[in-house]
Parts: sequence; C-alpha cells; structure tokens
Amino acid sequence: MILRAVYTLVVIIGLTSCAGEQKGHDEIQTPKPDRKTTIEILNGKLISAAITNNTDVLQSLYTKNALLLAEYMPIIDGNTGIVQYYDQIFKRQNLKTYEKEISEIFDFGKVILEIGVYKKSFENAQEQAGQYWNIWRLQEDGNLLLDAESFGLFNPLENPSALTVDAVQGTVWGTQKIRMNVAIPLEFDAYAALMENTVRDRDTKKVLEMYTTDGAYTPFSDTTKVGAENLSKHYYAYHKNPVIIDSIETATYDYLLVPNGVIRFTQFYVEWTVPGYSGKSQGTGISYCTRQADNSLKIHRQIAHHTHLHQ
Repeated sequence: MILRAVYTLVVIIGLTSCAGEQKGHDEIQTPKPDRKTTIEILNGKLISAAITNNTDVLQSLYTKNALLLAEYMPIIDGNTGIVQYYDQIFKRQNLKTYEKEISEIFDFGKVILEIGVYKKSFENAQEQAGQYWNIWRLQEDGNLLLDAESFGLFNPLENPSALTVDAVQGTVWGTQKIRMNVAIPLEFDAYAALMENTVRDRDTKKVLEMYTTDGAYTPFSDTTKVGAENLSKHYYAYHKNPVIIDSIETATYDYLLVPNGVIRFTQFYVEWTVPGYSGKSQGTGISYCTRQADNSLKIHRQIAHHTHLHQ
C-alpha cells in the first residue's frame, strides 16, 4: 500500500508535464476511417502468438523501434527486446486463456491509440486482469504495426518477479532518461519542476486541475478512475497517506504529437519517507494529453506502472 501510494504521488509529475511548442516531431495527419475491425484481427494474432509462444508472428506485429512499457519492468526499447521479453514470459506462464476487449479508439490517421481491458488465466500462475494500451502506426503498405504497447494490472501480483525479465536487449534503466536522438521540449522540463512542488504539497485541487473533465487514470495496481468525481475521490483518499518526498527525478523518454495533443512516454525515480521507514521507487507510464482553449495541455487518458527491478 505504501509503495502504491508513493508511486501515485510521483507519477503525477512524470505524466502531467505535458506542454510545449509542438513542431517538427512526427506530426500526425487527419484521422482516417474507423479501423476497429482491423485492430480486433491484429489483437487476435497477438493473443494466438502469446498462447503458442510464436515469436516469429510476434516479431512481425511490431515496428523496428517499438516501445514496451510493461508492469514491473523498465521501458523496453526496440522490436528485438520486446520479443525477448515475451519469449521468456510466455515460456514460464503456461497461458491458458487470454481475452482482450477494446474500450476506446483514438484514430489520429497515421497513428491510432487503442485502450482496452484484458484478462489472462494460467495453468501455473495467478490470474491477471488490467488495462492495456496499443499505439498502432500505419505503414507504407497500408498495414498497421504496434509502435508502442503498455499494460498494467488492476491488482498487485503476489509475486511481481513473475513479470520481470533480466538481460533484455534495449531495456532502459538509470542514466538513459531520453531516447537516443530525441529532442525533448524544454517546456516539458519546466512543467515537471512546477509539478514537483505540487506533489510535495500533496495538493489535490491542483492535481485535479490537470485532468480534462472526462479524464481517466489507471494507477499502479488499481482500477481505472474515470471522470472528475472518481478522480477526486481517488486523490483525496490517496493524499491522506503520510508520505514525504525526499527527492524526485522524472524524465520524458519520448513523445508523439497527435492532432490537438501529445502522447508521452515517461519514467521516474523517487526517494520517500513514511513514519518509521524510508525507501525508493521507480516506474514508467504513458499519458495522452489534449490541448485546451488557453493552449495548455490536460491529461485525458493516463496509465502508470511500478518497476520491480533493482528495488
């Protein structure tokens, strides 16, 4: 509970630093017709590959430079590392059933953000259920490939190491805070610094102002909070925890401009204290922020993860 509380506090900083001049970074074009049926077919291929541990099919469904933000793991950067991760996970899990249901699709044309819920059962492990994000990129041949993927659990695992893998090629950790050759707008850093003060003050009102009125947030190991009322209940309850943030370090690893907004991939490191105890936490997340009438950005959808490695 303490780790979850600390994570929720810090992820506000890492995922809400969403502002800045948006020029020249992979601008997305006008939305195309609905592609839900196509995405459902692709999800079927992902599920089949997972059950049969078919890494060839799996590898064919991701772009070369795809990102994976998986629960309990640091960011995995690149197709090769993603396949290595899933190959080891699938071999140990003995997956029995795997269901995915699409909740929302944001079609930006060349890029599509798919958000949904999933459920997995196993022959030899605890059942898993949670939210997933798929970011699909349209290829020159008209096909869609996964350019980024994320999944979080609605409840913590009894054994988090069940979802961790060591020595994965392209895993981001520690000093690599920004993706190679990506220029992060300075305004993102300015907002992060501003948010550090808000988080330290445990200011629920200011946190809620960062969301759209119909915003949604899936915290680490918790259910999705949808709308202003549920977000308010979540943060007021959370801020009752007696946590002191001793130090915080957050970074935008990469970002993607979409019409009237931005999708950001983030990671964080925090040192914290509670009565009689202190510790360190690390994590990752994705946020989709939309541009407001005053040119500011607010969180519209957000998912957060805790990293289990090196705790």
